[in-house]
Formats: sequence, structure tokens, C-alpha cells
Amino acid sequence: MLKLKRNPVTVLRILFGFVWLIDAFFKGQPGFRAGFAASIQGVQSGQPGFIRTWIGVWASLATHTGQLLPDIIAITETALALALILGIVRRPVYVVGAVYALFVWAVGEGFGGPYVLGTTTDVGTGIIYAFVFASLFAMDTFAVAQVSLQRIFIPTEGQARLSRTTRTVASPVAASQLSDSAV
Repeated sequence: MLKLKRNPVTVLRILFGFVWLIDAFFKGQPGFRAGFAASIQGVQSGQPGFIRTWIGVWASLATHTGQLLPDIIAITETALALALILGIVRRPVYVVGAVYALFVWAVGEGFGGPYVLGTTTDVGTGIIYAFVFASLFAMDTFAVAQVSLQRIFIPTEGQARLSRTTRTVASPVAASQLSDSAV
């Protein structure tokens, strides 16, 4: 029987999943989709040259692909949210989530800029999300019992070894047939 302990890592993972689910909901709204290219172009203003060029490439791509990029973003964030909440393929999700968050930070948030004297800057949320994903990845190594569908449906090494042992034990009927035929 599976014992479920309330693990702080599990609670953090599920709460973080709900944050992503709320974010994904807003990314699926028509307003986000309609203004996506303009918001990427707006990130360009006030940036240093090399960052402005980087964001310009993505702004051009967003302009020429129509609704494709906003749809990919909404689907990606929904998938991350559901995977975090359900606890499936945790470690790969943490890696993909960190890379995605860094991508959002680099493109959608302009690396947290503009970095110009006299303006207030914020590092942005993408980098912080990447750190949360990295922390979840590190803490997942030390977590003992987590509530997740993966833990229920995919047996651990100990559970697999136990099931192999119980399958190889002969039934009493088979054992008596072996002893009779051996005589």
C-alpha cells in the first residue's frame, strides 16, 4: 500500500503548478494572442544594441507567424502546469521548465532590462521561475515520498524487485507436481 506523506517539496511543486495554470489561462485569452507581437516589439525599446537585435529577431518571427507563437506558449505553459500538479515526469519537466523560463526571461522580459541609468529595473520573473525549477530538481533527489501519478503507476526499483520475487515463487500445486515427477 502506498503511504502518502505531506512533503514540503510536493506542496511547493503543486502550488507552483497552479501558478503556471493561472498563467496559462491568461495566455489562452484573446487579448494576449492579439497583442503578442506588439508586446515583444515593446520590449525592444530602451534596450542596448545586442539585446535589441536579439529581441528584434523574435519580434519579427512573432509578427510573421500570426497566432502560432502565442498558441505554442499557451500549450507549453498548460503542459508544464499539469505535469507539475500531477507530478508526472518530474525531473524532465523541471529541466524543460527552467529552460522555458529562461527563454521567456531572455525574449519576453528582455533579460529584465532596460539597463539604462536613471530607470528602475527588475530582474524579471522568468529568472526567478528558473531558480524555482532548479530548486525543485535539486530537492526531488532528496524527497522520500511524493504524491504523484508517476509514483502510483510506475513502480520503483524496490517495488519491481518485490513483484518479480512473488512471480517466481512456485504455487503449491506446481511444487507437488515437481516432487512427484522427480521421484
